[in-house]
Formats: sequence, structure tokens, C-alpha cells
Amino acid sequence: MKHLLLIVILVAACGGKNKPAPAPEPAPTSGPAGTDSGAAGCGDAAPSTAEECECHGWLVVGDIGDGQVKCPDDTREVSRIAYGIEGGVCCDPGKAAE
Repeated sequence: MKHLLLIVILVAACGGKNKPAPAPEPAPTSGPAGTDSGAAGCGDAAPSTAEECECHGWLVVGDIGDGQVKCPDDTREVSRIAYGIEGGVCCDPGKAAE
């Protein structure tokens, strides 16, 4: 009985050392045609992260968990972005939604 208990303790102590596989990077999404921020050093592609969105001077809006994330009135959605757990959108406050 003591040997069985020792084996169980050793197995439990050795478990959980495997690192989880890294999460895949989200695929970049393309923004609407004609998206041009004019911000130097931010890249020409539509932002795929909050940092890229903020680099352009745009607004990051996170999803609160209901899946209904959208840009505020008087702004235009540039792209969906990887943000937190639920994701978010990058909004251009300089151009009203069309």
C-alpha cells in the first residue's frame, strides 16, 4: 500500500510540466478599400492589434463579451483586431461611418 501511495505522489508531482502549445497568431484582416492613415512607421496594412491601431492614432474598442462590438457613432470601423480575450475593433474617429 505504501508503494502505491508513493507512486501516486510521484506521478502527481511530475505532472503539469508540459508547456501548452503557443496560440496561433491571428491572421491579419484587410481593412476597407482606401484605408490610409498617413502615419509614418505604422505600416500600410490594416491593423491587426491594438498597438498597430493606436500607432495610426485610431481608437481601440474592446468586446465586453457579448460579441456585439462596434465602433461608436461618428467613427468608421477600420478592421477587427486581436484584443484581450474577446477581440475588438479599430475605429477611425476622423471619418464618419458611411
